[in-house]
Amino acid sequence: MDTMTTSQASQNLDALINRVIAYVEPTILGNDQRQRTVLRRLAEFNSWQETLDWLSHSATLMLNL
Repeated sequence: MDTMTTSQASQNLDALINRVIAYVEPTILGNDQRQRTVLRRLAEFNSWQETLDWLSHSATLMLNL
């Protein structure tokens, strides 16, 4: 997984987005305040969200048994 600063990312954002999508590899972005975030494909993010929602719903159902 690549890591870069927000300054580096902003210099060539289109290429970064294309690389994240083409290689299905998230990139860690960090700023001067040492805050971090991850840039990933929307389809991958949606898949994670769906899985978390499903697990949360399943856990709730199990508690009600």
